[in-house]
Amino acid sequence: MKKIATAALLSLSLFVGASAFAASSSLVGQKVQGLFSVKKDGVKIADAVIINGTAYAPVRAVAEAAGVDLSVSGKEIIMKDTATSPLPTNISDPVEINQPSTTPPTTQGAMSKDELITAIDKKQEAINLFKEVNINTWESMIRENPNSSSIPMWQTALERATGQLQQLENELQDLKDQLNALQQ
Repeated sequence: MKKIATAALLSLSLFVGASAFAASSSLVGQKVQGLFSVKKDGVKIADAVIINGTAYAPVRAVAEAAGVDLSVSGKEIIMKDTATSPLPTNISDPVEINQPSTTPPTTQGAMSKDELITAIDKKQEAINLFKEVNINTWESMIRENPNSSSIPMWQTALERATGQLQQLENELQDLKDQLNALQQ
C-alpha cells in the first residue's frame, strides 16, 4: 500500500500538481494538509506535501530518482530522458510528450551497437517506472475510491498515461529494430 501511495504522490506531483499550481492564484498561505514520503525501490527520495488535495514534491529529487535530466529555462522546468527520446519533458504542459521522430535515422547520426543497447536498457527502465508511477497509480486510485468525485479526472489521466506508455513502447521497439538492423 505504501508503494501505491508513493507512486500516487509522485504521479500527482508531476501531472496534476503542475496544472493545479498554474491554475491557482497562489499556494502561499495555503494550509498543508499532510506530508507523505516519496520512495523509489523502498528508498526515500523526498517528502511531498498535500495542499488542497494535491501532492507537491521537489521536482529535482523526483527527476534524479527517475534518472532524467532536469533544467530550468525561464519559468519552465524541463525534464529530459537521458537515453534518446524523452518521457514528458515540460512540466508546464505535463501531459504532452515529444512526438517520436517520423524519419528513420541516417547512417551519419546512427547509434553504435553499444549505444543502442544502453538506450534500450534506459528506455525499458523508463517504461517500467512510468507503468509503476502512472498506470498502476491511476488504476489503483480509481479502484480504491469508487465514489470519489475525482474519478473523471483520474480516468482522463489514465487514458493519457496509457497513450504515453504506448508511445514509449513504440520508441523502445524502434530502438530494438535499429539494433537488429545493425546485427544483420
